[in-house]
Amino acid sequence: YAKGREPRGGAIVSYNGIINNIKGNFIGNCSYALGVDTYGGAMHISGTAIDTITGNFIGNYGYTSGSGYGGSLSLLSSNIKKIEGFFSGNRIIADTSFSRGGALYNTGTLGSITNSTFLGNYAKSESGTAQGGAIWTNKDLNILADNGVSVFKDNYTQVGEEKDDNAIYADNAATINFQALNKGRIDMYDNIRGSEAYSVNITGDGTGTFGMYNDMYDANLSVGNTTLNTVNNL
Repeated sequence: YAKGREPRGGAIVSYNGIINNIKGNFIGNCSYALGVDTYGGAMHISGTAIDTITGNFIGNYGYTSGSGYGGSLSLLSSNIKKIEGFFSGNRIIADTSFSRGGALYNTGTLGSITNSTFLGNYAKSESGTAQGGAIWTNKDLNILADNGVSVFKDNYTQVGEEKDDNAIYADNAATINFQALNKGRIDMYDNIRGSEAYSVNITGDGTGTFGMYNDMYDANLSVGNTTLNTVNNL
């Protein structure tokens, strides 16, 4: 799916559906809207149940003079069992209002994001608020490396000329669960932020590694049963 252009979901839109699997390469798709909000440069999924979303999501984007949600995926009140993908160069841009989730925006149930890479995604607002260079969520989020690798690197938010190397933003006291299993490795090179009372849990089966190479701001943090590597701003 390449270079689709719609106000919501440049390639795929689903409302209140049931889908087994979505698999493919989503490249350069766009959600573009003036005067209204825009959702999901590649996909806008609302009230839909999906088993798996798998693929490469590259250079998808949303632009709006309103608020923008999800440069590649916007998942609204949906139930997604698993996402596994490579997300690179996706972006959401708003002129004066909210810009949330450079790659992914989530307000539903998301079982896991497994063995996935988020590289160089961003959320930008000219004069409003930008949150979640890679991911914005207000529901609990499960990020796994299961006999594989999950990486967050070079993601950021930007308001005006001010950049922040932020990958994940958790709103509404959501919990971010990181799990490294079966010698899996999670590498976090960008910072993590959230609203008041958000939590981060870092766990595993004793064989995996979690690398935190940036800051984690004001989280309720718990760590157990995993190897933890920490070097600030590697």
